[in-house]
Amino acid sequence: MGTLVKIVPYNADWPRLYLETRNRLEALLGDIAEGIERVGNTVVPGLAAKPYIDIDVVLKHSTQVEDGRARMQAAGLDPRGSRHGDGVFAFMLRDPLPGLRVYLCPPDSLTHQNRLRFRDNLRQNLSLANHYATLKMALAEKYKDDGDAYTRAKSDFIRETLNTDTSPASAP
Repeated sequence: MGTLVKIVPYNADWPRLYLETRNRLEALLGDIAEGIERVGNTVVPGLAAKPYIDIDVVLKHSTQVEDGRARMQAAGLDPRGSRHGDGVFAFMLRDPLPGLRVYLCPPDSLTHQNRLRFRDNLRQNLSLANHYATLKMALAEKYKDDGDAYTRAKSDFIRETLNTDTSPASAP
């Protein structure tokens, strides 16, 4: 059995929880962080999502990854590794919900840049966000016990969105 996929309705507390977490991350990593950005689906108002606040921490220098990893583990976040071979290291805190996923990103990380573009596209285009919500709900039902398959199944939609101008002005 894989990881359970659970999509929940948008929670108006998610922005506040992000700000609280951002403050803790700034205290923990501020001297090595260039920026801290909220990414993931909980950042899109009204969008149902898995109950995790996703945050990218962009480091000032790629040489600081090991230092950042050590600090994150010492703070109690579970290391998840670099799953995509792109130098981005993931950490997770499952409880209490909403959980937390923090990604340490090297400077000029393409993964981070794509996350920001995807996030902004969803925020700016309600039709796109609604289409994505419908897709996520269907995939969560289909892959309810396999989080990796759920994530893979969303990849075509994400890739298409990143390769298309989805600003409201260009929408039909």
